[in-house]
Amino acid sequence: MIAGPQGVGKSTVAQQLSLTAIDNSRAEIWGLPIHTRDDCRVLYLAMDRPRQVQRSFQRMVQDSDRERLAEQLWVWPGPLPFSVTADPRALSDMVEEFMADILVIDSLKDIVPDLTSDPHAIAFNTALQNFISRGAQVLVLHHNRKPQGNNKKPNKLADVYGSTWLTAGIGSVIGLWGKPGADLIEVDHLKQPAESIGSFSISHDRLRGITSRTDGEYDLLAALSSAGSNGLTLIEVALLLDGSDERPSQDRARRRLVALGDMVRSERGSTGGSGGGGQQGRWYLNLGGES
Repeated sequence: MIAGPQGVGKSTVAQQLSLTAIDNSRAEIWGLPIHTRDDCRVLYLAMDRPRQVQRSFQRMVQDSDRERLAEQLWVWPGPLPFSVTADPRALSDMVEEFMADILVIDSLKDIVPDLTSDPHAIAFNTALQNFISRGAQVLVLHHNRKPQGNNKKPNKLADVYGSTWLTAGIGSVIGLWGKPGADLIEVDHLKQPAESIGSFSISHDRLRGITSRTDGEYDLLAALSSAGSNGLTLIEVALLLDGSDERPSQDRARRRLVALGDMVRSERGSTGGSGGGGQQGRWYLNLGGES
């Protein structure tokens, strides 16, 4: 299970894992190896925003991938034609019909009507065990509880939303944490089947659909390089780092940029005078060696 708030890239990571599983040339994600057989088949249940999932997949692949994808990746758009909680075996029958080795459920709220109901959660767990017993693997995307006054950062196993039975049958739970839309996201291994992968940070390149392990620092130099002659405004850098353009995030962004020293350069913005129309200052990768 990958659990986290909205907008932290759960679907992006699930799609990367799916593509890595069916293409051994990709080999790894976050520096961790992925082991599957050459003809591994993935069934991706895109029940949550299927068109967005389709667009997201498209940015990650090339025309040369088309033949492999046609044989090894199936994307189911929209709701399922059956109730998993009413008929727990129906899901495993579906996996078997598609001859899938890996099932991706995006997301859990679209397959379990009442996430807080123990009977519904137990029925879902039964469905999981049915197709796991047949040799299939499963990746479930889910949300955590909303932040509250005494728990502003709900990123523990107990913070996964709903009945405890939802995670009881899951071998491994990964927690993602960050502000919606932020490119720098925290990763925590909340439940481990064996060895923990630990805690670290990842950064999303949302344009290309690539996620990289950063161990706490967003690669601003890479972002500035991608921006090229357009550069980035302070607000754009703040949004990359924190998903926020509030003053504290802008101040942090400025400190990060200044800390890069001569590797970056800045151009001051202009005020618009009485007629408005001013321009924000911009930061660029310093290719000429002058600050």
